[in-house]
Amino acid sequence: MKFLVILSFVFALNNVYAQQTNNCLEKSKEFFEQKEYTYAQKTLETCLKNNPKDVDILVSLGGVCMKQNNYDDALKYFKESLKNMTKQSPYASYVYTRIGDLYTHKQDFARASKYYEASLTFEPANINSLVGKGICEEKQGNIQKAAQYFKKALAVDFTNLIARERLISLEPQRLSHEELISTMKERNILDPNAIDYQETDLDLLNKMIKAEKDNAITYLNNKYNGKIPPGLIVEQYPGKIYSRKMLSYSGYKDLMFLLSKDAINYFINQGVYKSEMLKLRDLNGNNIFDKKGFLTDEGLLAYTYSLNGQKAYLLPSEPLPSGSKKAEMMVQQLLRQGYTEITTSEYAYLIETSRCSEKTLTQKLAVKIVPAAPGKNRFLVLVPPVKINKMAEYPYNIVMDRRKQKKDSSNTPVYTTTFGSGGIKTHLCKEDGTLDIFGG
Repeated sequence: MKFLVILSFVFALNNVYAQQTNNCLEKSKEFFEQKEYTYAQKTLETCLKNNPKDVDILVSLGGVCMKQNNYDDALKYFKESLKNMTKQSPYASYVYTRIGDLYTHKQDFARASKYYEASLTFEPANINSLVGKGICEEKQGNIQKAAQYFKKALAVDFTNLIARERLISLEPQRLSHEELISTMKERNILDPNAIDYQETDLDLLNKMIKAEKDNAITYLNNKYNGKIPPGLIVEQYPGKIYSRKMLSYSGYKDLMFLLSKDAINYFINQGVYKSEMLKLRDLNGNNIFDKKGFLTDEGLLAYTYSLNGQKAYLLPSEPLPSGSKKAEMMVQQLLRQGYTEITTSEYAYLIETSRCSEKTLTQKLAVKIVPAAPGKNRFLVLVPPVKINKMAEYPYNIVMDRRKQKKDSSNTPVYTTTFGSGGIKTHLCKEDGTLDIFGG
C-alpha cells in the first residue's frame, strides 16, 4: 500500500513537471514567433532549472541560441540533448546536423563532417547534412567527393539551389573527361562529332566559365535590354527555378566584342586617338588589344582597373615608368581614391587570416599590389565605408584588428570583424583561395 502511494506521488509529480514543461515550451514558442529571442531563451533556461535533462527544452535552447548567433551555447545545449535522448528520438538527425553546422562555422570541417555523417545515418535524405557534408569535403580539397554529396542532395530535391550553385562553382575541376567533352559540345566549342578536345578548347572553356562567374550573362542581358539574341546563350532546364544559363562559343565571342567596344569607347573618352588604340599597353608593356581589336587578358585587367579610377594604360608615346616612380604615382592615386597602405607583414597576416589567394584579394576584395622594385611590392586596402562591395571592407578590418592586437597589452586577441559566423573569427576564403560564398 505504501508503495502504491509513493508511486502515485511520483506519477503526479511527473505530470506536474510535464505540464510545466509544456507551458514553458509554449511560452518560449510565442516569444520566438514574435522574434523576441532573448525572452524565449530566458524562458527556456528557467524551464531547464526544473528539468535539466528534458530533451525538448535542450533542443529548443540550442535552436534559440543558434538563431542569435550564440554558437558556443548552442553547441553546449545540442550536445547535452544528445546525452539524454534515446536512439529512436526524432530529434537525432536534426541535432547532429545542427552541430555539424556549428563546427562548420568554427572552420573545424573534419569534426563537422563526422556530425553530418551521423545525421545521415538517422535520415539519409537530410538535405542540410548532404549539402553540409559536401561543403566539408570541398573545403578539405576533396572536389569529387564534394560533388557526389551535392548530387545526392539534388537527387533528394532537384530544386535545391545551394547544392546546385555549389556544384556549378566546382566547374570545371569536378567534370570528368566525358563531361568536359559534353559541355564543350553543348556550348558549341566542339563539333558534335568530336571525340576529344585540345588544351586550347579547355582554356576557352575556363575563360567562359570564369566570365559567367563574373556576371557575363547579366552584362549581355543589360546590353540587349533583356532580349539576348538566339544562339548566344545555352539554357539548361528552361522555365524552371533552377534553370541555368551558360555562354555558348558565339555568346563568348559576342561578350568579348562588346567588352572590347566598350573599352575602345572608354579610351576615346579619355583622349586616346583611334589610330593609337592598338598600340596601347598596360603598365608592364603588354598590349591591351590584339591585332583584331579585341581586349587581351592583360587588356581586360587594365581596362577594369581604369574603370575603377586607376590609370593602368600607357599611350604609345609614354615610356614604361621606372619602378619607384611608377609605384609612387600609383600609390598616391590610390590614396586619393580611399585606400590606405599596409606593411608587408600585415599583408602576410591578411593572406594567412583570410586564406584568400592573391588573385581573390585583388580581383574580389579590392586589395591593390603595387610593384615598387624587383622583388618588392607595396600593398593597399580600401578604407570603409565601401559602397560598391561591402566585402571589400574585410581586408582593412582584418589589418586593423591586427594593429589593435599589437597595441593591446594583454595577450587576448581582439576581433572586431567576423565573416558570416556571428562572433567567431573565420576565413573569408576556401582552401583553394577563392571567395567562400557560403560564409565560412
